[in-house]
Order: sequence, then C-alpha cells, then structure tokens
Amino acid sequence: MRKLILLLLVIITTLEVQAQRRRSQYEILTVGLGQGVTTSQLTADGRKGFHKYGMRGGIFLNSNVGGMMGFQVEANYVERGTRYWTNFYALEDSARLGPGYYVQLNYLEFPLLLQYKLDKLIGAPPGLILATGISYARLTNQKEVAAPPGENNILPRTFNKNEFSWHTGFSFVMASGFAITYRFSRSLFDGARIHPDTGEKQLNVTMSLMLSYQVSILN
Repeated sequence: MRKLILLLLVIITTLEVQAQRRRSQYEILTVGLGQGVTTSQLTADGRKGFHKYGMRGGIFLNSNVGGMMGFQVEANYVERGTRYWTNFYALEDSARLGPGYYVQLNYLEFPLLLQYKLDKLIGAPPGLILATGISYARLTNQKEVAAPPGENNILPRTFNKNEFSWHTGFSFVMASGFAITYRFSRSLFDGARIHPDTGEKQLNVTMSLMLSYQVSILN
C-alpha cells in the first residue's frame, strides 16, 4: 500500500512539473484574481508584533518576459494598521503600555512587481517565483482609537493619504492556475505618517498570505 501511494505521488509530481514547464513556456499574458489575509503593525508605536489582522483582495495582470522573468501589475484593497488590547498581554504590560490602542487603515494599492522564475535561474521546482517591486497606495479610510476602560476615544485623522511601499515575496503557481503567495511589504519615505506627538516616522509593515487563480489571455 505504501509503495502504491509513493508511486502515485511520484506520478502526480512528474505530471505537475511537466505541466508547469509547458505553462511557463507558452503563456505570455495572464490575468487573475486573488484573496487573502494580512497581519500588520505600525513602527514607532511602542508595541511589538503583528497583532492587527485584516483582509486583502484584488486583480492582477502578468506578463512573461523571455521565459526567466516577468512583470505583474495589481490593483488591491488592503487592510493595515496596528492593535493592542490588555487581554493580549500580561498585567505588567498593560500598566506599561496603556489599556488599549487600535489603528485601522484601508488602502487601494497598485503594486508593480518584477518576477524571477527560480526554476530557470537556480533550478528550483517549476512554479516557484520570487517577486519584488514597489507600490502606490491611496488611503480610503482611517480610524485611530485609544480606549481606556469604559471609554472609546477616537483620535483625529492624521495619516497620509498617499503612501509608497516596497514589496518582496514568493509565489508557487500550479499548473491548474491556482497560486499561493506570501508577501512582505514596508512603507517608504514618510510612511503612514509623522507621529503628531513624537515626530517619528510611522511605517506600515505588513505580511500577507494569498490564494489566487489566473488564466491565460495571450499565448
């Protein structure tokens, strides 16, 4: 039974590799949809860790260049920010950091990515892609809340409307057209804002995990 399962796995893997090679060789232009989750933080907020969870989703257009590289442009909705509540930490942290803090930042983001097909460059498994690039994002909604017990204090809106970020990450694209993507991004320049009290730059730092599906529109 074990030998049969192992044989089936070898056959499936071989077929997947061959399909990936045919796919990467002939597809010139693909379009797709993606959906996923984010975990994020703001630098210089006195807290550590990625405790703010959100959603992301959008569309993308991918162009194959010479078999080894490609470009991808995207239009995404992304939720970022930071979060801290006392029930996440021990009481001594509550006394040191304050009772509660929450920032919700929603963006329309437009990344431009350069992709490297690692199977062609370093002999990695077909479908494994390294991507890096920059994005412009427009802030569509913001909310900053400091929450002492029994209160809900919404602070003035002070975040930048425009933001540029740097991105890097990996994708594994299957022959079926589905792909799994991990991505890390960090604000550039003035970031999310200059903190109104401390004068420090606050940068959005975000990790994303996404599932997407793409189809060829030009072979």
